[in-house]
Amino acid sequence: MSDLGKGLDRRSVLEGVGALLGGAAVGPQLVSAGTADRYIVLTQGASVPARLEDAGFSVTRELAGGSVLLAAGTGDPASVRGVESAVRDVRLRLERPAKAVPRPDAAADTRDESLYQHQWDKQTTDAAEAHDVTTGEGATIAVVDTGTDIDHPDLAPNVTPGALFRRVAGTGSRDGVFTGTGVDVRLPSDPLTDADAVTNADGTVVGYEPSAFEVDQSRDASDDVEGHGSHVSGIAAASVGEAVVGDSTGIAGTAPDATIVPHRVFYWERRDVTYEGENGERTEELVVTSTTTADILAAVDFAANTLGVDAMNLSIGTPPLPPRLNSDGFRQAYRKVIQDAVSAGSVVVVSAGNSGTELDRGGVFTVPNSVPGATSVAATGPNDERVFYSNYGANEITLAAPGGGYETLAKTLSQETAWPFPTNLVLSTTPPDVYGAAYAYFAGTSMAAPQVAGAAALVAAVNPDLTASQVESVLTNTTKDATGQEVDDLGAGVLDVAAAVEAADDRR
Repeated sequence: MSDLGKGLDRRSVLEGVGALLGGAAVGPQLVSAGTADRYIVLTQGASVPARLEDAGFSVTRELAGGSVLLAAGTGDPASVRGVESAVRDVRLRLERPAKAVPRPDAAADTRDESLYQHQWDKQTTDAAEAHDVTTGEGATIAVVDTGTDIDHPDLAPNVTPGALFRRVAGTGSRDGVFTGTGVDVRLPSDPLTDADAVTNADGTVVGYEPSAFEVDQSRDASDDVEGHGSHVSGIAAASVGEAVVGDSTGIAGTAPDATIVPHRVFYWERRDVTYEGENGERTEELVVTSTTTADILAAVDFAANTLGVDAMNLSIGTPPLPPRLNSDGFRQAYRKVIQDAVSAGSVVVVSAGNSGTELDRGGVFTVPNSVPGATSVAATGPNDERVFYSNYGANEITLAAPGGGYETLAKTLSQETAWPFPTNLVLSTTPPDVYGAAYAYFAGTSMAAPQVAGAAALVAAVNPDLTASQVESVLTNTTKDATGQEVDDLGAGVLDVAAAVEAADDRR
């Protein structure tokens, strides 16, 4: 075990697993641009952008064929003729993942990867058997997240520079490299220094001391935020057969020859954070990781309609929301943009969330996984059972995939199981500069979703004639029946990568 693991007890590692590991939680602040407010506008008619401009609003993006607009200005966009509804953009915060547990020391075929023996997730889904047919070459996966470590030796063979999405300012191009329009990215001098972390009364990290951060002029989609996007990328498409750290060949991704396109939507920011401290409620300026709904929508639209990716992964989601918000403009905007992306040929894979909540009970829901068109993924453990933190619910889960852990926290932390802690979590790639190790164990539905995104890429590679909806059908029709589990828990069942590839090959 590397130095990173010293002093980390089991509780600290899994603390926060049920609180949207790496997911986005709705923050307290609406998004403004100077004196103007930012809006997500749903339209009825092609002339709406011009009318909004005439009314003094600036339209920064047209999504889903113009049915969703991103605009900034003062006043009420809903008063403009042709506007169906308009809601203020909301900032989302990235919940810090539980501290990583580094990989154990490792003692061109998937099974020959140095760390494959620790990848129960690839073993239970029969990924290696699928690779005897296809490794995903020619398929593309967009990872909408914190970016990807483009220099990681297990990711570099497959990753492209990617795109930045920052307050929907637009995506430019410089020498063929997609870049943002030039904003400061705040980087921690040491993101794992506990002295810099500010916690609430429960001990959960709510932000970091600004003095621990410096301004960096980064303009690429590399993962210098939390390492979350790198972990997701490795699960989906870490390379096979490439030399990595020392004599190791690392891990195997589900689609080890697919192209990874990072779509970075999360950044470090100084924000006023209100939280419950030991002496009552406090408000402080802290550094947090955040994005906006508009940035996520722009990334989804760009991945599908500009790049034409085969699959995209969104290990992002809100906490459970009450039914009164069901008709809220955010859900409708997600629906339009995601359904448009699916129509354009991209499978949109979304994590189901880590609150351990029964969705749809009493109308409770989460976004974006709850919207029609999204492939919503619950998390399972090495025994193919739903893990304790994973959301579930009738009609809310499409299928399930390995996310790490067991049915209870106690069992997850046990040393008396077939895969004792921490090996029952999911092993994948992390930026050494952020975590001090090139590989680490994480757990969450954030880890389950990229298993499915990688499988979608394999299916698309073996049968390019399939539509996005047909790819999803192949994945759901070939799942393993989960013994003792109901459809409410795992949707169609647990991902079987080999069976999906075989079925897609048979349909050619």
